[in-house]
Amino acid sequence: MRKEVGGLRLDQVKTFAKLKEKGLTQEAVSRKARISRVTMSAAFNGKSCKESTIKAIAEAMGCNLDEITAAG
Repeated sequence: MRKEVGGLRLDQVKTFAKLKEKGLTQEAVSRKARISRVTMSAAFNGKSCKESTIKAIAEAMGCNLDEITAAG
C-alpha cells in the first residue's frame, strides 16, 4: 500500500464544472498557471500534486482552492 506524502488533489467533477462555468480550457489554464501540459494532465487526472501547483491552477481559473480540490 502506497502512502501519500503531502500534496493535494483536484476534484475532477468540481474542476471540470468550474472550467465549463468559466469558459476555460485545460490548455488555457496551463498557460496562465505556467505549468507544463504533463503536470496539468496529471493534476486533472486526480494525481497528487504540490500545493503550489494546485494554487497556481486555482489562481489561473479565478477560484479558491476549496472550489476545485478533493476533500481529504
